[in-house]
Amino acid sequence: MKNNISKMQSSFYANNSACKPSFTLCSFLSTTLLFAFLFVSTSCEKVPDVVDGSPVSILTTVKEAPVKSTTDPAYTPENGDLYLHYTTVGNTSIGHSAVFSYVGDSWVTDAPIYWDNIHPIASVGYSFFGLAPSVPSASPAVLSDQSTEASYIASDQLISYASTFSKIPILHLPFKHVLSQLRVIIKNSVPSDHVSYLDPSIATLVIKGVRPSYTLDYTSATAIIPAVANVSGNIVAEFIPLKSTNIVDSQASFKAVLPAQVLAAGVFELIFTIGQKNYTWSKLIDISTVEGKNSNITLKVSKTGVSIDADDITLTDWNAGSDDEGDVIL
Repeated sequence: MKNNISKMQSSFYANNSACKPSFTLCSFLSTTLLFAFLFVSTSCEKVPDVVDGSPVSILTTVKEAPVKSTTDPAYTPENGDLYLHYTTVGNTSIGHSAVFSYVGDSWVTDAPIYWDNIHPIASVGYSFFGLAPSVPSASPAVLSDQSTEASYIASDQLISYASTFSKIPILHLPFKHVLSQLRVIIKNSVPSDHVSYLDPSIATLVIKGVRPSYTLDYTSATAIIPAVANVSGNIVAEFIPLKSTNIVDSQASFKAVLPAQVLAAGVFELIFTIGQKNYTWSKLIDISTVEGKNSNITLKVSKTGVSIDADDITLTDWNAGSDDEGDVIL
């Protein structure tokens, strides 16, 4: 840049012989022109301001770590909508909410929120809640029958909170799973040529001892913690998870979305059937599921019973180790 300025000065003086480097009017004019050039060049590199009448445009990611980052996996669902509410969830004021659909590679809406129609709040600025795939009801609950892809997706709840003190071209919404996920893997404990071998891939599973209802607290929302889900209500008689259609090594894989809760010893049970043989497994100690995390339980089965090792109960990120990893149903 310094060389460029020198060249510009040389060129300027060559074409304006009366203007030599001295404290003269011509010197002042040349310096002024140079600063004007630098100002214009620098200004061109800045992000343009939001023009009057611009809608609020969004970029969405899914939080898999406790730090806000635009490098998190993109939230791009194949179905379901995204609901954007200004300042509060359920805002019904005209022009303060919008419903987005993911089309191609971007979010689109027929009725956007316009920056000109909203006003910043002291100490907060412009604040937004994003909700997907639906807006939680006053008494939210996951479906006790999640045996279909549609019911599994409908049970999940992602929430995002974002705020800005200025109007910006793109609003980043870092979504988080506010519920937990339980994943159960059933595999054989013996080789396929063993007399006790069963084919776990044909297994069916029912979960008992789970509470599907919860409440949501949006108080003191942040980008890292947009809302807190607290389990509530009574235990359901049966909870049916989604079975993966991707069969790996003749094992069965099931998953279900549920509010984070303590799966109490002696109450929580996994009841499954392989062919004509029925099994029931329960743990002697409590198991806690965690908001935004995947609780994995691996059961090893044979004709004589079920076994489980100490490292067969793990806690991982939402999609870690899932055979559906890469499919964003988040």
